[in-house]
Amino acid sequence: MRKSLRIASLIMASLLFFSYNKLKAQVKIGGDPAFVNPDAILELESNRKGFLLPRLNATGYTFLKTRNVTPGMVIYLTDASSHPNGKGFYFKTGTGNTDADWTKMQEDDGSGGSPWKMGGNANATTGSFFGTPTGVPTVPLDFKLNGSSVMTFATTGRLTIPYANVDVAGAGVNDVLMIGSDGVVQKQNLSLTSVTSLNAVKGDALLQGAASPSNTVNTASAAGSGQNVTLTFPTMLGGASQTYGFMTKADWDKLNNITSATGFTVKDLTPADAVAGAKSAKLEKDVAAGADGKWILSLFPATETNPGVVTVGNQTFAGTKTFDGDIAITNVNGGNGGLITEGNITTKAKLNIDITSDVSAAATTVDVLVKEGSSEVKKLSIDPTRLGSGVKTITANGAATGASAAPDGKLNFALDSAGTNFNIATTATGVTFNIPSASGGSRGLVNTAPQTFGGEKTFRDSLTVGVGNSTSNFNLNGSMSVKVRTLPGGSGAVLATDYIVQVAGTLAAELSVTVPTASADNLGRIYIIRRIPAVGTDNSIIKISDDGGKQISGRATIDIDEPYFSVTLISMGTTWEVLSRSASNY
Repeated sequence: MRKSLRIASLIMASLLFFSYNKLKAQVKIGGDPAFVNPDAILELESNRKGFLLPRLNATGYTFLKTRNVTPGMVIYLTDASSHPNGKGFYFKTGTGNTDADWTKMQEDDGSGGSPWKMGGNANATTGSFFGTPTGVPTVPLDFKLNGSSVMTFATTGRLTIPYANVDVAGAGVNDVLMIGSDGVVQKQNLSLTSVTSLNAVKGDALLQGAASPSNTVNTASAAGSGQNVTLTFPTMLGGASQTYGFMTKADWDKLNNITSATGFTVKDLTPADAVAGAKSAKLEKDVAAGADGKWILSLFPATETNPGVVTVGNQTFAGTKTFDGDIAITNVNGGNGGLITEGNITTKAKLNIDITSDVSAAATTVDVLVKEGSSEVKKLSIDPTRLGSGVKTITANGAATGASAAPDGKLNFALDSAGTNFNIATTATGVTFNIPSASGGSRGLVNTAPQTFGGEKTFRDSLTVGVGNSTSNFNLNGSMSVKVRTLPGGSGAVLATDYIVQVAGTLAAELSVTVPTASADNLGRIYIIRRIPAVGTDNSIIKISDDGGKQISGRATIDIDEPYFSVTLISMGTTWEVLSRSASNY
């Protein structure tokens, strides 16, 4: 009898092989260790690796069987002669020490498939099937109900229904079952009207179409005992009572002309096109030969009395015109371009006026345009000598010097890093700011080159190392090095400057490792203490304790008695707590 492989049994049985004798909490192997299933004492997670149970041969199985192990243990037998049911997965269900106390989880018939389940098969894939595979003796596939055959598939694939209790279809139900060329059975509604109207047609029928001026569509007719079926289609002739129909060739040509690339054209603009009345454009049908359906758009130039388009020639416009962009008035072709207005000029953008005019250097006053208030522009006469007098002298570090600006009135500012402290130096025509770079013994600027800073530095908000985000107080985008030290002789004290401490096991029975006593000074400090194997037999136990006698997670000592195991401790200010235990083999 086939039995389903139950994953839950495998996970529970695996505790016998992976649990650590000192570990009394949940364990997760693989995946994200921060997220453990709350209902599992052991969770395995991987998308590339499997869970491998112990594989026992005949000798190993015989030894384990005679020990009368606890029910629930799971093993895999590799030797078909080990058990009457052959090789495969077994779990201990009985309390004795015989083969009957070990139950096979699933029979292996060599097909590589799984049993079909009463509740459905969620693992069905392409190629899954219910029936007999190739090579099985040619016997029909029979479905029975109450011991009687109700449906049988013969070896040829023929379907037989010995007993079919099918209800009679109700009135108006015309559904029939049809089998397609691909063997798919489909339901089709059969119109009794169409069958009745064509019941006089026998054998092959000729389907032909004909035009009709009426509104009748798809009228099927069979002439007596003839074999012709004619479908009539209405043609749109433009009658008052005819609201639909097919298009004639003449109508098609008209639509084709108007939608072609030349079906709509714009006529060249000429002053002769102007007509009486306030018209800016005219749309008219092209009456030339062969232009059936085509249209021409004529545009007229604007005048003082008629609207229209702007041309490159001289024009006179009437009405208020508002320009929302720049207005540029320039000399065109050597002429004296200009703007003549008897009213106000309003602009929401820049007003560019290109006027070339020489101003005498000896003039006592010059006129400038200024804006008063929010919009009004006025002319103002000022003394040119008041427009600016330049830099007279330069003062550096509180002391006046003889330095002044260059003859052109320019003052030069320069930046340098001379000296060991910030200072300002002057030249004949400028000022130099000397800001040195910071070093281990001097203050200064932080540059992009390697630097060493002295003194204790505190970052109030956050610190980012490398290019990355700044959502945390400390952001590291790159590699990091930490201090790793190995205690000589397997015993010793963990220093305040340590982070990862490796302890080598020895042949001694017990080794002692102490951490600095928990205090407010080392609140939040983390140590990782890792056990590495000794040369030869390693039977020692490493005991970790607080050198001031304070507890570690409620205990006087924390033990590590297996190589490659590590313990992570954190100071809570008054005691130490174990953050995690882990096993690694690298």
